Amino acid sequence: MGENMAAVAFPAIMAVVVAVVVSSIAKAAGRGDLPRDGAVGIRTKATKASDAAWLAGHRGAVPKARVLTILTSVVSLVIIVLGMLVDATWVTAVGIVPFGVVIIGLIPVVQAANAAAKEAEQAEKKAARKGTKGNRSATGSGKSSAKKAKKKGSQKRRH
Repeated sequence: MGENMAAVAFPAIMAVVVAVVVSSIAKAAGRGDLPRDGAVGIRTKATKASDAAWLAGHRGAVPKARVLTILTSVVSLVIIVLGMLVDATWVTAVGIVPFGVVIIGLIPVVQAANAAAKEAEQAEKKAARKGTKGNRSATGSGKSSAKKAKKKGSQKRRH
């Protein structure tokens, strides 16, 4: 049973470690501790679009990453207990199941990050457009207002 137990427990525990690392990375990047141009984080086109998208994407991924960690831990625990109770060679093969949970569980984590990043990017663009419109209304519209000011200045000098 000792060899079987090690063959079951080691991959199960390593899967939990991987899930905890994924969750920790999402939290750290969501706090702003990991730069967008660094090597670590959820690196998709949407999350790398801007600093706001990077932060929002990782903050959006944290709840899903937390669920992934809990689910992986529960599956690993069940498999380790099964390995202790059943002395069969098939239990050894089941030891890799938690890695499957992690890999499949990363899909909703990345989807949540992308959705939050895209939402943040759209909000940032909308705010930039509002800011641009506000500047135009305050100063006039580009060249025509400059021409008007120049014209007024030359009219004052003539009189």
